[in-house]
Amino acid sequence: MPQPGSTRKHLVFTLITILIAVAAVEMGLHVIDFAAHRITTSPDKIPFRGLYLGQDWAATLARESDSRGQVYHQYLTWVSKPQKGKFVNLDPDTGRKTWNPPHLKAPESKVFVFGGSAAWGYGARDDYTLPSQLSRLINAREAHFQVYNFGEPGYTFTQGVFSLLTKLRDGARPDYVIFYDGFNDVYGAYQSGKPGTLHNIAQLREKLTSKPRQLYWQAIKEWLKENVYLYSKVFSRFFQPPERRFREVGARFSDQELKALAAGTVQYYTQSMTLLDHLAQTYGFQYVCFWQPALFTETRVLPQETRADERLEDKNFARLYRFTNQYLAEHPLPKHFYKLTDVLSGRSGPYYIDLVHLTEEGYGVVAARMEKILRKDLAFED
Repeated sequence: MPQPGSTRKHLVFTLITILIAVAAVEMGLHVIDFAAHRITTSPDKIPFRGLYLGQDWAATLARESDSRGQVYHQYLTWVSKPQKGKFVNLDPDTGRKTWNPPHLKAPESKVFVFGGSAAWGYGARDDYTLPSQLSRLINAREAHFQVYNFGEPGYTFTQGVFSLLTKLRDGARPDYVIFYDGFNDVYGAYQSGKPGTLHNIAQLREKLTSKPRQLYWQAIKEWLKENVYLYSKVFSRFFQPPERRFREVGARFSDQELKALAAGTVQYYTQSMTLLDHLAQTYGFQYVCFWQPALFTETRVLPQETRADERLEDKNFARLYRFTNQYLAEHPLPKHFYKLTDVLSGRSGPYYIDLVHLTEEGYGVVAARMEKILRKDLAFED
């Protein structure tokens, strides 16, 4: 019969052996990953997933894009800080630097562009953002339009309308207003499980209401996910169900709940369009709203795009996106609203950097479709 002391020693020895084995496997994974990157660089480690491979400006663009800062705004929650760089330049009054003709011919028209980070131009240099490429197209015949990029990373459509409202209050008078968004509206709703919710507001609420020990445990899990391969590559990927891997409230929703959330999101968007229409009538500008393309809306995903974003594996998020687009198709929004979900369906090469941001070439394709619609809807004539 084993003695109590020997049993404890055996347990300690077993535990130490397990820890050594786990440490050895973890170290081995790090060595393999390091060696693999020395032999061939993973696209995930190259700026913008290697879609600008060979372009010496890509690293600088990535650094300037990711280092941008935001400050609290009493009405809009956050706005971008001023920034001066080689490819990313931001001014609090005129937004992100946008290509415009050096000289405009009368009659001059001001065009304000609003939206989230895709409208802002993540993944593109100043002169190749969506607003910059749109400016080139609408000014190609006669240079009459001065385009301003007031996109703000993370903004929903409603936040964009409020941003416009603050500019109107301060005396700005645009002739045309363009909105390019949709993704943040769906994702914000998915994060919190409620339509009309701001992007990341659920996480902010959680931090404000959680107890200290809950925040500590969450910080530990984030550290494990970023630094421990056995946790991030094995445990969290293969042993955690989606509702645990993805923290969004919608990850636990049934299809019926997702359909209700999709309907609520579109209805909330429509109510904000009604407010925008009243502003347009009062202040005398014309407007168009574009529902942006996203990887979830594509009928096919190219090999280079399959690992573009971890959220691509979130089946519930994908279903919510499909339900939202189905609801939009079955319940057309008022005039001046256009879905661009098919604009990239014929692409032969990868345009998606992640779920929603595009390469400069991809933004150019979208801008070309928008320009055609604008000339028809707003009677853009030179």
